[in-house]
Amino acid sequence: MITLPMFPLSSVIFPESLFTLRVFEPRYLELVRECVMTGQGFGVCLIAKGHEVGGGDERYEFGTVSEILQVAEMGSGQLAISCVGRKRFRVSRWLEGSPYPKAAVEIEEVIESELITQEQVEKLRPIVLKIADSVFELSGIKQSKAIPSSVNLIEEIYHLAEHSYLGAYDRYKVLSSETLEERFNLLSELLHDLDEMYTSELKLRNQTD
Repeated sequence: MITLPMFPLSSVIFPESLFTLRVFEPRYLELVRECVMTGQGFGVCLIAKGHEVGGGDERYEFGTVSEILQVAEMGSGQLAISCVGRKRFRVSRWLEGSPYPKAAVEIEEVIESELITQEQVEKLRPIVLKIADSVFELSGIKQSKAIPSSVNLIEEIYHLAEHSYLGAYDRYKVLSSETLEERFNLLSELLHDLDEMYTSELKLRNQTD
């Protein structure tokens, strides 16, 4: 068990995901300073209820240890921090007595399984790409980054989930899955449902044009 500074967000970060945060609240500015001085990572977890700013939120138990890669000053005391997700954790308990949130966490990841193969996971990639094409056709918003590949199935599933246009709670369900089979089957179901939804939207729009 380790103690981590915590940064609750309204989004889910996966291991291996790159992300940027704008930091302006005094307590999180202090968190960033502490992490930079010590070289320690911080935890990101999804807010179940409440808001990122001002406290008083409720948080889900699974999250991702994240590492600060770069810090840039934005003026007016604000910082932009470039980060990468590293490892999944489960919160054991939240701690008091700190200006910013802290928690005791267990680093915990699913184990690989012979029931899930590279070939099965690779079949999800065309679905993710098709969803991205549908989103572009509907909105004009093009996904700017290619989907990374990995021979590690746990990482590969995270890569696909990261680029999948899933909502925050669905992303959380993928992150919090207890086994690799559960995670793969859930992501497959979510992707097929999302693809069906966007395909239906495209057909409806084309009919009305």
